[in-house]
Amino acid sequence: MAFLTLACWAFSCLLLFLRVSPAFALAPPFTLTHMPARFRTLPGLGLSAAIVSAHPQATAVDGLSLGQLVK
Repeated sequence: MAFLTLACWAFSCLLLFLRVSPAFALAPPFTLTHMPARFRTLPGLGLSAAIVSAHPQATAVDGLSLGQLVK
């Protein structure tokens, strides 16, 4: 049961990361200077993990099924 909870949290975090990360990856402060892509993605990953942890009910995926994602 704990593994399923962790998997759902990680999947919610990944989905939010895919929405948030382009803002950090393409923002002028990150693109005007030479910065590795790993450091451009870390703020998006940290922000998405913080949002999912702060509001777990709003970003929860109850199961890893397609029906839950389409809903």
